[in-house]
Amino acid sequence: MDVTYDRRWAGDLRSSIRCAAVLLALLLVIDLGEGTLAALRGVLWAGLGALLFLVPYPPRVTAGEGRLERIDRETALTVFRVSGLG
Repeated sequence: MDVTYDRRWAGDLRSSIRCAAVLLALLLVIDLGEGTLAALRGVLWAGLGALLFLVPYPPRVTAGEGRLERIDRETALTVFRVSGLG
């Protein structure tokens, strides 16, 4: 039984991490430059960075004979049974 995985998932995940990290760094540098960075503001900026990470977070998809599995952040595992095809 052959199982196929999404080959682009790791690259999409890295892109999501990079975007969130760049936004967080820019927000912190700008706030620090203005002299208004405080602990609470840093936590809020980190929350915004985490939100930017979660929104484009790619779902993990695995396909095999007779099944398609999708693992994402809403559900641990959703299994769709493919029948009558082929």
